Amino acid sequence: MRVGILTFSRANNYGAALQAFALLKKMQALRFDAQLIDYACPAIDAMHAKRPVGKGIPIRKKISNLLYNTVFSPRRRAFRRFREAWGQSRPYDARNIAESNRDYDLFVTGSDQVFNLPLTGNDTSYFLDFVGEGKKKASYAASIGIFLPEEKEKYRTLLSDFSAVSVREPSAAALLEPLLGAAPALMPDPVFLHKPDEWRDLLGVRKKKGRPYLLIYALVENRELYTRACAIAKKRGLRTVVLTRSLKPAGKTDRVLRSAGPREFVALIDNASFVVTNSFHGTVFSLLFEKEISVVPPPAAPERIIDLLESMSLGRLLEPPVNGDAGDAIDFAPVHAALAAYRETGEAFLRALSDEEHG
Repeated sequence: MRVGILTFSRANNYGAALQAFALLKKMQALRFDAQLIDYACPAIDAMHAKRPVGKGIPIRKKISNLLYNTVFSPRRRAFRRFREAWGQSRPYDARNIAESNRDYDLFVTGSDQVFNLPLTGNDTSYFLDFVGEGKKKASYAASIGIFLPEEKEKYRTLLSDFSAVSVREPSAAALLEPLLGAAPALMPDPVFLHKPDEWRDLLGVRKKKGRPYLLIYALVENRELYTRACAIAKKRGLRTVVLTRSLKPAGKTDRVLRSAGPREFVALIDNASFVVTNSFHGTVFSLLFEKEISVVPPPAAPERIIDLLESMSLGRLLEPPVNGDAGDAIDFAPVHAALAAYRETGEAFLRALSDEEHG
């Protein structure tokens, strides 16, 4: 079965890039002839574009933007190389996306916030409204993010002809159940669908010898991240390395990294002795690779991380360490059990997409 996957695959964001890659590789492993659709959504592309330096920009802002664009140019190149290795479809946008009907039998939208209309600039292509008659539509772990009550009839109409609907969060399932007449299935983020060694093989990541380090991954800059990390690093005799998208990190570290692509992101976590982060995907990959970790809840939408850790009896990882003492080592037995259950749930849903009962 030929499958086109529509998600935020063009985003220069570790979580977005790796979830897209993970879903693609899992569907291919399940013998689907799957491909990522290279779709340009203006609202999403604008979030990851270079900062403006043209006419009308104040000189101080222009200098700041030029510096930012220059510093993060290697990062953009790393993401581009990662995407090129996928072998995506030819480029599409809202004007010609219907032409993709010639290439696929099944369209899958998700993971990520593909059902977040404010985020995508009301781009309903992520609801697969361009898909022609006789083709199958499904969502995998789609997220709504911001739900506009006045748009509920639009959601009902757009999702009414899906063969299978699955979402990422219980809150999304609760919102959609009365509109669809049945609760959508809850699916794990695609990054859960691969075991640690599978990730290493897929990305070519290898263990490296060197001075042990504590990795700070700052999805959003936060002084608490650095305070917590430096205390733990001092207690354990580790150097500190931060991966950030900021020109001005909120704290001091031994090394600052800004050019890592998705492959390097995973390698940095895999080779770390300890991780301090406020990122969901930073947390997920740390648990996948059995890293000791301390998590600072992000200021926006912390529930996703909190729910994940509590489901694995690891809520204590959200608590600040006392004098750099991060507490007892993690018992990874419940983590392994949860990860295995996630993989089984996700794989079962994807396999069923080829069954007649879903179409």
